[in-house]
Order: sequence, then structure tokens, then C-alpha cells
Amino acid sequence: MNTDLQGRLKNTRLPYKKALLPLFEAVVNSIHAIEERGDFTDNDKIEIIINREETLSCDSPKGGRPFLGPIKSLIIKDSGVGFTDQNFLAFKTLDTSHKKDIGGRGIGRLMWLKAFEFVDIQSIYVSPNGLRYRKFSFTADEGVREEITGANNPSLLTPITTVHLQNFYEQYRVKAPKTTDAIAKDILEHCMWYFIRRKGAPNITVSDSSTGENINLQELFDSCCNEKITPQNVVIGDSSFEFDVLKIRNSIGDGSKIFFCADNRVVKSESFLQKFGKLNDTSGDFVCHCYVTSNYLDSRVCSDRLGFDIDSEKGELFEDSDISLKQILNLAEEHCEVLFRAEIQAIRKKGREKAQKFVECKAPRYRKLLSHLPDDYTFMHNASEKDIELELHKEYYNYESGVIQRGHELLNPPETMSLEEYKQQLKSFISEMSDVKNSDLSAYVQKRHLILKILNSIISKRLDQKYEREETVHKLIFPMREVSNNVEFLDSNLWIIDERLAFHHYLASDKPISTLPITDSKSRLEPDILLLQLDNIDSASNIDLLNNPIIAGEAINPDKLASVSIIEFKRPMRDNASDNDNPLKQVYDYFREILNNNVKTYKGRPIQIANLRRFAYIICDLTESMRKTFENYGCKVTRDGNGYYTFNDALQVEVSIIPYDRLVTAAEERNRAFFDQLGLPCVE
Repeated sequence: MNTDLQGRLKNTRLPYKKALLPLFEAVVNSIHAIEERGDFTDNDKIEIIINREETLSCDSPKGGRPFLGPIKSLIIKDSGVGFTDQNFLAFKTLDTSHKKDIGGRGIGRLMWLKAFEFVDIQSIYVSPNGLRYRKFSFTADEGVREEITGANNPSLLTPITTVHLQNFYEQYRVKAPKTTDAIAKDILEHCMWYFIRRKGAPNITVSDSSTGENINLQELFDSCCNEKITPQNVVIGDSSFEFDVLKIRNSIGDGSKIFFCADNRVVKSESFLQKFGKLNDTSGDFVCHCYVTSNYLDSRVCSDRLGFDIDSEKGELFEDSDISLKQILNLAEEHCEVLFRAEIQAIRKKGREKAQKFVECKAPRYRKLLSHLPDDYTFMHNASEKDIELELHKEYYNYESGVIQRGHELLNPPETMSLEEYKQQLKSFISEMSDVKNSDLSAYVQKRHLILKILNSIISKRLDQKYEREETVHKLIFPMREVSNNVEFLDSNLWIIDERLAFHHYLASDKPISTLPITDSKSRLEPDILLLQLDNIDSASNIDLLNNPIIAGEAINPDKLASVSIIEFKRPMRDNASDNDNPLKQVYDYFREILNNNVKTYKGRPIQIANLRRFAYIICDLTESMRKTFENYGCKVTRDGNGYYTFNDALQVEVSIIPYDRLVTAAEERNRAFFDQLGLPCVE
């Protein structure tokens, strides 16, 4: 059958992130070439040379590491058997089975042409007639070309083969590691199996022609992998898998990994033991690398050696027979957790203590949840407080969902369940549901504490020595330009002013009176917050208090009393009030417009004005001009001297004037018992 090299290359995959795979394949070929001749000797070696494009300057602008030019080509030299007639024939045969016994699939040279423009090869090899010489090029257009063979130059006394990967394509080059050290570590990681096996690996060095660096992979391996754990055989179904575990130091790779190997080389890697990060023993930090080998993996590796013909997770169709990569990963993780039990327990303890401290100081709602988490539950080793809270929230949701699920199951218990067993499960369910509700309450109380801290910050001077505008306070209390039906109950903080305001029939925040359905007034005046409350509550919602008044109220029944409340905010420490621009005059004008134009429920039912209670809350600091204004209107000082109050006989409006400090203090005092129960500090 005819072959088409370009068509074969087109159908060969090489992801950009695998840019160095052609180099890895060349190195493994060199190892095989040396092994084909016999046991390793001290003279057997593989040299990898990095050639870079010239740069205008090799000096770093800050005196640090010199600039590295882009990688132009890679040279791989070895002392193996070389391109003998038999090996050369196999090289020219696509998908050859020449080296099938040692995992060869004839794919490596195709990878070369995916990432490099062409390859130059020179080989001195042993033939029946002595040393021979072969030279040729390999390109995508012509395949093998310019072949030259002949007797060897007498000056070269030993076999040596050079593979020169020329003109690294930019799309692959930019994705490849840049430094000599990084390239050496990647080669070692990919070829690790040859270093951990009993036979070992030949002498392999990586050098950079531009920087003069030279790294010996055996020395790198010894410095990073100074302890190998006894291999473990694990049987899954009818197949046997060997786990070779190494303690890796000095930053080879990123974190602990499992490496799925086939044909004595790494095919696929997965991160695992991620929650533990770096482990620690008496010699310092390390990560775990687990290399998995098996005849099963050898038989299931894809032809391009980029993956396996194995499901990632176990499916249902062949559940009893198929082996998934997830199964292997889980077993490897379990195996490593047993090997490093002491180190992992230390990390678990440290993470648990960190989470415990966070819960006690800042998130008491999760206190009960911690007692329900299993003893082996592990928080991420480097988790921030944000990460811990997100993780606790996820676990709380799972716990709450489980409790609700058990509650539904108890509604329809199986016929086989005894009465005693049912009572026991019911008792357990009630206890767990109580924990859930207590946690919800804790979260709500904690939110109140945080809101008061934010309010206290808002009313203080900014870095520019100015104060926030009243809009900022308004927004914290209730969203601006909204009505109660558009705002969730928990999004309103009216409780800061008065707990009773949370239960209203209708609320408008920063809306013109003419737009409100509770009056026929055509006025364009805009109260900050206006509430209509009724004695029979049929709805509850929240409003944002920013810089205009707010109106709110309860569900109405014409036979019951109703009330209208208006809240007016002034900028903290405002000291420019005048007779024509003062909050008392403003709230009185609002009430006149509302009361003189048919007060009704937002559903259009009339309200008896005679039975309508009227309240006004003015939130402002008692600066000199504000005190003068309130005293001119006949307001009385509260008993604690920190506020004013008055009653307007004509409008029948009861007015409370509350400074910001008193607002925060009073709200904290009302919630003090809850804050103390959760161990929350005073608002400062």
C-alpha cells in the first residue's frame, strides 16, 4: 500500500502545550538505541544542546539573569547503535512495528515535523564491515532526502548519532519552557521511569550554547528525588497496576501528581492531593509523584501517545468490566494518603485549627457545621479567610440539603421501619434541623453586626477629611428609587432606625409623592423614605435609604389602625441648616401633601385619616445650625441630651430627631444580647 507522509502528519495531533514532546521522543529513542547495544557503560551518554537565536544584548537591564533568545533548534546526541540498515529501513516505514516490544510506535519522528521545519541526522554505526557513516535530512514535503552513506572517517572511533531538530515553529516555541533549568526538569519528569527503575538511565546532560549552562539529569534526579518508596502492586478487575511513589523536592513540577505511563514513558498526568499542598518531613518540604505502570495502560495508549483509550470516569454500560482513569487516580490517592499519613494529619490539624479560629472570630454561624464535618475533612492548605468561608458555605448548603432530604423521607417511611426506629430518626432530624435554623439566625445576626460597622465607618471622616453624603447612608438602609415590592426583605436595614419599620404595607424610597399609589397628591416632592403600615401585616419588604425621604406601612384593614412614617437623612456633620431649608419643614410639607389628598392602601382601599398615626424620623448630626433650627421649632431635648423630639399638633405628627452616633449605639444595644451570644465585638 502507498503511504502519504503529509496526510499522515495532518492526522497527527500535537497540542501546543506539548511543544517539547518531539524532544522527549528523541531522548527516549536515544535511550532505546543505547539499550539495543547492551548494558550501559560509563561511556554511554546522551547530550541535549539548546541553540538560540542571537539577540542584540545578553545583559539584563537590572543586572539580573541575561535575556534568553528564542530557541531556534535542538540537538540530541547519543552513543547508541545508530541508523543501521535495519533501523534506517524502519525509520522510512510509517507506523512500523520494528520496536513494538519496547513500546515503539513509529510516532516520534512525526512529532518532530509537527514542531520543527526539518531534521538533519548524522549517524556513525557498526556494520559487519566496520564503522559506517549515514547522513540524511527529513522533511514534510519529501520525507527522507539527500541520503549519503559510506565508510566512516577513521578519526571517529566510536558510534555516535546526532539528531538536529531545526527551525522551531513559533506557535510551538512560544508555548515551550524558556530556561535550560525548566527544560531539563521537564525532560526528567517525562523520562522519570528510566531513572526510578532498577536498571537506571544512561548519563544525560542538557546544555545551552548561549549561556553555557550544563545540567546533568542524574544529579538533578538525585537532588530532587532522594527517597523512593517501595513499589506497590494493586489489582483492579483482572489487571495489575504498579504504583511507584517518589518524594520530590526542589520544585520539579507543580504540586503532587499521578503520572499514567505506557511503554516506559509518561503519557498523561493529573494533579492530586491538592488540598494538602506541599507535605513536610524532617528533611523539609516535598510533593508526591506517583508513577503508574501496567500492561493494561500499555494496551490502551493512543497511537499518538497523547492519551488513553480509557473512560475518564466509570460508566454504567460496562460497569463490571471497564476500568476508568478516575478509579486508578482514586486508588493512587488512597495509597499515598496511607504512605504519608503522619504528614497529612498534621496538615489537616493545621487547616482545621485555622477554620476553627475563623468561625469563632468571624463566622459563628458555621460553629455547628464544624462538628458535623468528618474527622478527615481537609481545608485547602493555603486557604484564605475568603476561601474558608466559601468552602464552609458550600458544605453548609450540602448539609442543609441533606437534612431537608431526610425530612421528606420521614414523611413516607418504609413499611419495614419500626416505630422505635422512626422515633429515633425523627429525633435526629429535629436536632439537625435545629442546627440549620440556628445557623441561619447566626448568619443574620452577623450580617447586622457588619452593617453597623459599615454605618459607623460611613459617618466618620474620609481620608480627604470630608464626610459621606446622605445618599450613602440612605443606600445602606434601603435601596434608592425603589418600592417595597421590588426589594427583598433581607436587603433592607430599616431595623437600624426602628425594628417595627420592617413590617410595612408599602414603602417608597426617593420617589416623587405624585407617583405613589397611597395618595392622590400631584406634588413632585421626594421624601427619602416613606412607609405605610397597617395593623394586619400581609407583606414585608425592604427599601433603600439614600438621600431622599422614605415612606413605609403595614398591610391594611380599614377597621384597623394604620400609620405613615417618613424618614429624612442629612449628611453627617452638616452645619448649614436655615429656616427655609431644614428637615422639620421638609417632613411637615410631605405630610401635608399626603394627608390632604386621600390616603389609601397601595391597592386603592381608603384609610380613615382620623385613625392614621404619623411618625417622622430625622437622621442627622446635632451641629450648631441644626440645634438652632430644632430649638426654633420648639423641639425638646431627649433625657440623655443626645437628640430631640417634638409633636406637631396641627399635623398630628410625632417627630424623633436622632444623631448618627445615637442611631448606631441604640441599634447595637437592641442587638447586644445576640452579638454577645455569638461573641461579636462592640461596633467601633
